[in-house]
Amino acid sequence: MPTSPLVLTFWICLLASVLISCTSPSTPSEISEVEVTRQVPVEVTREVEVIREVPVEVTREVEVTRQVPVEVTREVEVIREVPVEVTREVEVTRTVPVTVIAQPTPVPVPAVQSFSGVGDDVVSCRLSSGNNIFEFTHSGRGHFAIWVYDSEGDRELLVNDSGRYEGANFVLAEEDGFELDPGSCILEITADGSWAAEIRTRP
Repeated sequence: MPTSPLVLTFWICLLASVLISCTSPSTPSEISEVEVTRQVPVEVTREVEVIREVPVEVTREVEVTRQVPVEVTREVEVIREVPVEVTREVEVTRTVPVTVIAQPTPVPVPAVQSFSGVGDDVVSCRLSSGNNIFEFTHSGRGHFAIWVYDSEGDRELLVNDSGRYEGANFVLAEEDGFELDPGSCILEITADGSWAAEIRTRP
């Protein structure tokens, strides 16, 4: 086993001390006690707490919320107003007043009807069934016109002139025909002077 330097030094010092003691002139009585100090190596043990950083894997629970589009189906009740045609049979009873007109006794139409006047005028006359001849005279200077109306409101223009006038015209009156109806009639006269009218019946 190899000797440590410290042990070697110790032995060298001890040997040197012994040699000095032998060579010094002294008496036995002068020999004194020598305190020998020996250096002994002491093994020191030191407890060292070693802290080692160890990577630690940390697992973290994370709750992930994801918005997912959701198709929502909604049941909707649709009420639609449909026009309904309602047919209702209604019996209507109506009281209608009836007027009974007695047929008058036919008035005979004169063979000749004569009228005269000055200016505008309206006169009543009668038409016989068949041909009716109208004769007119006018002494004024302005417009001269004569309309004849039957009982149904149908009319016919007999004269449309101006100034002095003398002439004749005829009207055909028939039942249920396209001409004027026989019976009551009206002469509408437009004149600015004296006038005269004569109606003659010709069967």
